[in-house]
Amino acid sequence: MQPTGSPHYVHANQYKYFQGGKQEHYQHSIDRARVAESLPPPTDMAGICAILGDSSHPEHPIYRVPTLARSATLTTAVFDFHRKEMHVFNANPKTNKPLFVVPFLE
Repeated sequence: MQPTGSPHYVHANQYKYFQGGKQEHYQHSIDRARVAESLPPPTDMAGICAILGDSSHPEHPIYRVPTLARSATLTTAVFDFHRKEMHVFNANPKTNKPLFVVPFLE
């Protein structure tokens, strides 16, 4: 489901349309979602990797490099349902090729 008025659906560690109990809203998740929503909607794997690898936010980047002060992105997985593959990255997917690609079982 794509919400009306949104160019693409994005969420960052929180549900956007949650109709259950109380949900915590973390600033890092809000900031990461805003950055992703500000980027062009992806039309291919490179576009998806550009969003997942974005590090433009000074405090709460989508792709986080290791530091002593905060958590880091260790692995990124992109599921390509058209090609029936999972692409696994151990470095920034915006600037690196996947470490490996796993085909889906039929």
